[in-house]
Amino acid sequence: MLQLLRSHPKVSIEKRSLVLHCDEDREEIVFLSIPASVTVPLRNDEGVTIPLSEVRSLYPDEAERRIGEGVFSMLDSFATRKTEILDYACEMNKDIERMIVDLEPVAVGGDPQAQYDLSVLYRDLARRQLSWAHFEKAESLTRAAAAAGLPTAVDALGHWDTLRNAFTRVIERGTAS
Repeated sequence: MLQLLRSHPKVSIEKRSLVLHCDEDREEIVFLSIPASVTVPLRNDEGVTIPLSEVRSLYPDEAERRIGEGVFSMLDSFATRKTEILDYACEMNKDIERMIVDLEPVAVGGDPQAQYDLSVLYRDLARRQLSWAHFEKAESLTRAAAAAGLPTAVDALGHWDTLRNAFTRVIERGTAS
């Protein structure tokens, strides 16, 4: 049926994106299906990418566990009130630190993708730990990857002043409390 609709000249099926919203006041997780075109700015600047090839390489139970853990971890990392299912912040910090250990030698070896991926990890760790040292390390790695011509790093560097200003506000709020 879907193939029939797609082939019909007057019917257009627009791609959709799934957006999760945590409504803390109502204590609900809301799943929204919105036009994919609306999410382009978000997909270009924010978010976490999980290659389907990685998910498909896992046993189904493990794939579901990792995706679910990732979703709850992200919900908790941005929420005022945590889900209280697990201490996801602690688990995420451990995961980030393990990924840093794995990526560091590859990035030091000059691999631009590894440099950029490591910069994202340091940027996340900087936000979690309110650390200027991690933020500056993230910037240095992003600059190295951009200098090597990696498009995502070049794009990220184009927004770095905005990111620095936002991080400054986070630091000021974090140290004021």
